[in-house]
Amino acid sequence: MLGRRIRQVVAAIISTLIIALLASQAAQATPSAPITVSNAGPSGIGLALNRTGAGTLANAPYYQRALKSSLWVRTPAGLVFHSCSYSVPNGSKVDSIHGQITLPDGRSLPVKPCAYPRLILPGTQHALTPMASNAQPATTSGWMQGFQEDGLAPLGYLTVEYAAPSAPTQGTPEDIQWSALASDANGDSLLQPLVAWGGVGTIRNGTPTSNSSGDFLSMAAYYFWSGNAVAATFVKVNAADTLTVVVSASGCNSGGGGCTWLLYIGDGNTGQQSVFTVVSSPAYTTVIGGMFESYGASNCNMLFANHHLVFRDLAVDKLVPPGGATPMTPQFHKNVRDQECGMNTTYSTSGGDITWTP
Repeated sequence: MLGRRIRQVVAAIISTLIIALLASQAAQATPSAPITVSNAGPSGIGLALNRTGAGTLANAPYYQRALKSSLWVRTPAGLVFHSCSYSVPNGSKVDSIHGQITLPDGRSLPVKPCAYPRLILPGTQHALTPMASNAQPATTSGWMQGFQEDGLAPLGYLTVEYAAPSAPTQGTPEDIQWSALASDANGDSLLQPLVAWGGVGTIRNGTPTSNSSGDFLSMAAYYFWSGNAVAATFVKVNAADTLTVVVSASGCNSGGGGCTWLLYIGDGNTGQQSVFTVVSSPAYTTVIGGMFESYGASNCNMLFANHHLVFRDLAVDKLVPPGGATPMTPQFHKNVRDQECGMNTTYSTSGGDITWTP
């Protein structure tokens, strides 16, 4: 009964948001002049131009150089070249097939595949065995651990609820809780709502900007493809608020690609939301039910203070062309990238928990 009720609530959210987004876009009869952003220029780390259009590059030396470079920004899916990271208002439409971002006021922003791929760390960073409860981590620099399933039939729907985590008690790290649909196991393209602490950098109309989260938690819907990153409006949240994530497809082709996606994260306590639509080429065949990511934490108290990330009432649908979907039962496995602070992930078919010790 609980799962049915949540699906009904989510269906109502999707219907309301799609109507609002379409109305907003239809109301703009005379768009203003387009905004032009260049994403070329030297990488600053010796990395050659992205001539294949690949979305990600798993390379430790380039990654470590980029961490120290002002030309690369830390995002929830790795390191992105600064001029390939965008922030758009709620209600925007990102069409990565035709290379266009349409803002709610009708203005258009041409977007090309990034001059450089998004950088991630290959494989496991540290030992997989649990550490003692008083162990302190090396400085964190990316994905830590979570749970996912790969190699699925094309997917068309993901919903999951979070209990918003608590702020770290020390330092100014960037800690991120997220779920996503991915085009492959490495996340070459990601549909990724999240909740985070810390200043994840983006570009707004060609100008570098922070999410302005400062010393508080924020949530945002995110999309990654071909080295680019786009975030919708960042919204402040409070610890223990109930957050609902929705990733929902429509208009897909017979192969499960070419969909229009609604990306949404909403705060059930405040009514605030971060939302936009995406037109994306690939089929999404990996579901990441939950992941913890961190940058710049040099001890365990610089991770979320409640030591517990909660993912509940998770539901996934596979596509049934030409327009249907049917619920599936995911068979998750653990994805361990950086084993620190006694961290452990447990999961079922409908959610999971990531815990650690201070």
